[in-house]
Amino acid sequence: EKAVDAFSEAAQKGADVETAETERALTMIDLGETYLRFAQSARGYTQQEPIASGLWGQVQSAFFFITSVPLIIYLSFYLGWRVWHPRFWPTLHNLDWIIARLFAKGAHYFQTADPVLERTGSLAEGIVADERLAQLYLTMGDAAQAANQFAQLLQNDEATLGDYRRAVVQVGLAEAYIRIALPNDALHLLRDAIPMLEVYADAATETRARALLGEALLLTGSSTEGLTEFATAIATYAAQEQWLEATDVAERLEAVTASRLDALPKGTPPTPPDLGEQAHAISNGLPRRLYAVRYHHPILSMFRRLVALILPLAVVFTLLIAVGLDSDVSLAPNIEFRATPILDPQSTALRQLTFSQGVTSATLAIDPNPRAAVPLLLSIMTGYLGFSLLVGVFVIAYTPLRTIQRRDSSLVQLDAEGITEGNDQGTQHMVWTAVTRLIKADTCVWRLPIPASSSFGLESQSARMVVGASTSWYPALRRRVEAAIPAAAQVLDLDYSIGRSRLAVLYLLNLLLLLAVAFTAWLSPRSPLLWQRAPFTVYRLADIYPYLFLGLVAIPLWWGVVRPLQIVGYLGRHGRIAWGMIAGALLLALLQIVLLFRPLLTVPDIYPPLICTVALVSAALTIWNIQVGGRRIFSA
Repeated sequence: EKAVDAFSEAAQKGADVETAETERALTMIDLGETYLRFAQSARGYTQQEPIASGLWGQVQSAFFFITSVPLIIYLSFYLGWRVWHPRFWPTLHNLDWIIARLFAKGAHYFQTADPVLERTGSLAEGIVADERLAQLYLTMGDAAQAANQFAQLLQNDEATLGDYRRAVVQVGLAEAYIRIALPNDALHLLRDAIPMLEVYADAATETRARALLGEALLLTGSSTEGLTEFATAIATYAAQEQWLEATDVAERLEAVTASRLDALPKGTPPTPPDLGEQAHAISNGLPRRLYAVRYHHPILSMFRRLVALILPLAVVFTLLIAVGLDSDVSLAPNIEFRATPILDPQSTALRQLTFSQGVTSATLAIDPNPRAAVPLLLSIMTGYLGFSLLVGVFVIAYTPLRTIQRRDSSLVQLDAEGITEGNDQGTQHMVWTAVTRLIKADTCVWRLPIPASSSFGLESQSARMVVGASTSWYPALRRRVEAAIPAAAQVLDLDYSIGRSRLAVLYLLNLLLLLAVAFTAWLSPRSPLLWQRAPFTVYRLADIYPYLFLGLVAIPLWWGVVRPLQIVGYLGRHGRIAWGMIAGALLLALLQIVLLFRPLLTVPDIYPPLICTVALVSAALTIWNIQVGGRRIFSA
């Protein structure tokens, strides 16, 4: 933060006294570089999340785009139309607004300085901004755009670029090629760059280049040479006590090796045959590991949870727009009484009581203008985009840089003795032999954990430690912790995959049945399929139609309310979740009272009371049960 303030003051001072434009532009380059390093520090690590290829990869990218349109709108003011290209969309995965702001500010200063340096600076100064901007795209994860810009820089002659600067650009281009699955193109670039970096004694860039060369060699089949380069890079970082970089290279070695082994045809042995064991031995030779924690703003994390919970309700409203049902459910006794002569012993004074129960009248009505649903759906989408944009801009405007700097320095350290978690403001340490229980609590959409909703916890007789999925190389970290704890320690598995669960199948079947009812009613409101009784029952499809919405409401309640509170109950983390659930339930109850219990969904309208009841009871039980040593650990 102090560096940002100093460079900003220098740039402004230069403008005030009308100093040379070149000096001001170079100050802007330094300011942009500071923002770029700040973004790297806040993000915590340079790990590239694997993005699936083919059709599934396109579906993932489209999902990232749809859920990040407000962020794309914001970034387009700084990065231009590039952010709307499908190749950029994977970059949006787990990108926090605050980190995006730091990248955007860095790009702004680079782009502002570029035309000035091209006009007034030397030949070498004229390409500085282009190189920094290419490095920014590479750091963000947009390897395709970075490759294009690095390749354009290499087209300059040697007098403009210089031997050393050309070697640095070659390393950047090689990394971009590896990220877009072109390792063969990266090999010759790295082989040319490393000798030049040795001449200029740039040990940091040389070590980075050797790690990239090892990755490219492994991916192209030269496994033995690749393992040697990886081992050299890890040993160099360890000797310099750069444990973050050493950990990143060691974990990448195991990830690339596993990817290489998985790509081999079934029954084909790798070369060498013990490739996996060698890679594992090199990686495990690192005596100390440091894992950085990615910065996530708490307001944005809470907003994403809220959107995920409300999204299924939007499906309910969409179906209600298409098909409406008005039903009169009654329980009315039909009693007949007739007085008889007192002397007639054969007569009875009280006739048999008869009761009727069920849907006495039901009308399945189609909206007279089905297109009326379109404006409402567009309004819902526009409202979401607008509100999301406002939340993001609000967080950016009211989050000082010093707050980010305090929050982004958290680290997780592993060594032979135990695990340490924390930052300069305080750390927590737990030795392996003291661990009595491991709690695994990952929530996945399919296979990959959701960072804001996943974590694991370690317990001893006197302490508890929780590590979130925002930590770099989280799956590998959890596996290492699980292997390090004592064999006698209890392992409690609360992992849950939403897409691969039985509830997901039930939710999908429920949704398909509702769509079938809507389509049938649209074809023929008096269709026998709607009004005929099911075999061996007295119910018709129209009778149970209102209750089909129960699955669309109850199942998301399990995913968004009960499961998070269950995990909180075991881990004792994020205590405010329970209080937020109670507040939301009370607000919904107050809305019902203000509307005089007017139906909001179907008739009978059981869903708002159901939501209130589930949220209140679950949150209350969570608050009641979470105690450590008889003391509540919640913070109100």
